[in-house]
Amino acid sequence: MTPAAWPEDWNDPSRLQDGYGLAMLRSGKGDHKRALWMMYGRAKGHTHDDLLHLGLDAFQSEILGHMGYPRNWGAWESNWMTQNQARQVPFVQMTATAQLFADAGPVHLAEAYAQAFTDRVGQREGYLVDRDNWQRRQLVLIDVTPESFYAVDLYRIYGGKEHWWTFHAQEGEFTSAGLDLVRQPTGTLAGPEVPYGDEAWLKANGSSKGVYGWRGPWFAFPHLYNVERATPSGVWNADWALKGADGLHFRLTVADAPGAEAILCDGKSPAGASPYEMKWVLQRKASEGNTASQIVSLMELYRGEPVIKSVRPLALTGADEAGFNACGLVVDLGHRVDTLFASADASVTRTAPGGFEFAGRFGMISEQDGKPVNLVLIGGTVLRRNGVGITTEKAEERARITAVDRKAGTVTIAGTPPAPQALVGKYVFISNSARRVTLQVTAVETTPAGTVLTLDLDPLIGTGLVTGAEADRVLTSTPFALRGHRYYHGARLVNAAGTAEYRLAGVTSAGFALIDRQEHPELSQEHLTAAFPNGTWFEIFDYGVGDELSWPTIISLSQP
Repeated sequence: MTPAAWPEDWNDPSRLQDGYGLAMLRSGKGDHKRALWMMYGRAKGHTHDDLLHLGLDAFQSEILGHMGYPRNWGAWESNWMTQNQARQVPFVQMTATAQLFADAGPVHLAEAYAQAFTDRVGQREGYLVDRDNWQRRQLVLIDVTPESFYAVDLYRIYGGKEHWWTFHAQEGEFTSAGLDLVRQPTGTLAGPEVPYGDEAWLKANGSSKGVYGWRGPWFAFPHLYNVERATPSGVWNADWALKGADGLHFRLTVADAPGAEAILCDGKSPAGASPYEMKWVLQRKASEGNTASQIVSLMELYRGEPVIKSVRPLALTGADEAGFNACGLVVDLGHRVDTLFASADASVTRTAPGGFEFAGRFGMISEQDGKPVNLVLIGGTVLRRNGVGITTEKAEERARITAVDRKAGTVTIAGTPPAPQALVGKYVFISNSARRVTLQVTAVETTPAGTVLTLDLDPLIGTGLVTGAEADRVLTSTPFALRGHRYYHGARLVNAAGTAEYRLAGVTSAGFALIDRQEHPELSQEHLTAAFPNGTWFEIFDYGVGDELSWPTIISLSQP
């Protein structure tokens, strides 16, 4: 197809590119298109430290994005504070997977979950996942009119002694409201006694100097100045009147961040002769045990008057994961009031003042003049006000994979799910205890053997030359550039004859494919040597028989 023949809406739908780890939420038409996106993947080599970073493109401009070249921040790829994300201290290595992805009427939602891990594959121990060090980020893009929208960011960080949440927009006149700020008269974010760019402080705090300058996880701290701090007691906001944008404002409203300190700083390029000076908004929380932070914020763009007139938290009954509170918000848009709900545990039926009931991952009730105009329930069973609303049997559908045809790119699940043809174009999750991947359904066929789903991506993710075998691993001389970051963790190792298949604990480059001994306690060197002869080629696939396929229940009702 030539570019001239492409339809105008070819790039309009929301997309989830799981191979890259990129979730893109899109809506709007023409000049009013908007996209809220999150990077949850890991790559090898020349990359940012940007796990769970978010970006926003709207009003024909990049509003929120990476900061790298030009005028870079030293060795920029390790400078996590130039993204819009959070980190826990001590710093840990993490990988993330998509948990939710949905377009539901005026709601467009993506969620990713990151876990810390230690790579012990080379020592034949596999990956050691730290269940007490994780992050979860749920992003929601909500349409208000064809021209206007707002976004919600529910961010949870768990583990470590200290959490830092960092955010910046673009250059522009900056104001804040709801903060009783106290100015730090001297120094930088690194401390009142630490001058700008202090190399002694950088060296003492784990940074190193190379050909591209200083680098390290604390690099940004002595490069952020004009520090102001506050301990918020309620909802607060920060507003950027964007430079050269014809009156366009970006406003961030922090609706709930229990126990977090708010910090405002200025920053410019440490490379020198900076063409910009920008405002950073930070939040910090620390504790003696495992620190738990929940930060709920809203983002909007406007000219003249803000889209959001007011925001207030709404208390929900029932604890959520790790003792967090489920999220409830009342968002007054003037002509419409949106009541929003979010939780990680869809099995709990929660109540809230005003006659609300909710059991799910996300819910929204929009009202005009006291009458509902939008009801949206994602991954849930209950969304009601005063007994009126949505009730379903299941929060999600689940089925085991009973057969795979990897050349055809199909999987078979037992039985027939409700409305199977409705799955075409939808994203499904394939998971086991170590792995979770997301694929889009392109076709569905009901057969006597079960329901056959055609998936959009080739499941082959690796191949290697066999050079030997031991009791729990197949040796190979093939380089695996994508190894690490748990890329092959939980995937399927298949021999050249297609007669043997094992779940992987990991792969080393030009070394070996390590088989999960807990899944395959019967392994022996004799058996593997026979199944994987020297000089043959093994293959690695994303999924296999026995993995679970799931998708959330999504219901959207609107009153014209």
